[in-house]
Amino acid sequence: MNYHELLNKAKQELAATGKAENDAKELLLFLKDWRLQDYLLSGKAEVSAADVASYHVLLERRMAGVPLQEITGSQNFYGYEIAVSPDVLTPRPETELLAELALKEMAGLAQPKVLDLCTGSGCIAIVLAAENPAAEVTAVDISEKALAQARKNGERHGLNSRIKWLQSDLFAGLSAEKFDFIVSNPPYIAAAEMKDLEAEVRNYDPELALDGGADGLDFYRQIAGRAASYLRRGSAAYCRVPADLIEKKQAATEENEAKSVEPGSALVQEKARGGRLLLEIGCGQGTAVAQLLRVNGWQEIGILPDLTGRERIITATAPRTEVKL
Repeated sequence: MNYHELLNKAKQELAATGKAENDAKELLLFLKDWRLQDYLLSGKAEVSAADVASYHVLLERRMAGVPLQEITGSQNFYGYEIAVSPDVLTPRPETELLAELALKEMAGLAQPKVLDLCTGSGCIAIVLAAENPAAEVTAVDISEKALAQARKNGERHGLNSRIKWLQSDLFAGLSAEKFDFIVSNPPYIAAAEMKDLEAEVRNYDPELALDGGADGLDFYRQIAGRAASYLRRGSAAYCRVPADLIEKKQAATEENEAKSVEPGSALVQEKARGGRLLLEIGCGQGTAVAQLLRVNGWQEIGILPDLTGRERIITATAPRTEVKL
């Protein structure tokens, strides 16, 4: 039997148990420490008895419901291999959208300062630091075990000198420094829904990384109420103008959305945009999280879908500091 034949047989076995056939290929590459090119070059080689036995063990674990990433100990995220363990949430493909959006917004600043809350495996922090060499990244997690895994990933990619790893319950361990961006993929599963999660999630991802409280919104409440204090505030300057000039200034006022200007005042210009908040959210949570942000004074709130059309990312801008001249 050659490796092509071994793989085809394994695909049939996995398909019969409802598992992804592609996992058979990933397990073979893992077993042999091959890249796909290596398989294409060596696929017709005879398989040793030792490889057959070892591969069968891997397949049995997968058919028993052990996640592929739990077996291989790794997950590709935005082109970076991220080592995973039972102490961290396995990075999801949909979270790449959060990282991609953050990178696009960071590109507008020469040296962006970023805070990654609930960093887990460190996947988001690693991508942001690797893709933007000028970025200053601080990544926090309440779990020291998760941070240990994140540090290993940072070391793997040569980024520990540029990422500050900090054990903290959200903002509790932070100093008074200000950031340009706060990103987070916090726990957002409602407590009552935990038991209904797929077995591969429920049994292998840490509860600490999943449970978002009674309604799944506990972390969003804290972030909405406190994050603005850690973001650079925007500013807008206003000046008094004579009453007979109000009509002339009205167009400029409306254009700049100066809805809080006192009678007899007009917006001169917005000095700076506030820091940005980017959060991953669960399906159907957009309206509720947007309301939490709105009542806490956040501006420019937007909800973005993932590739399946489900609500996935919510963004907001820190409230402006108004200066009246």
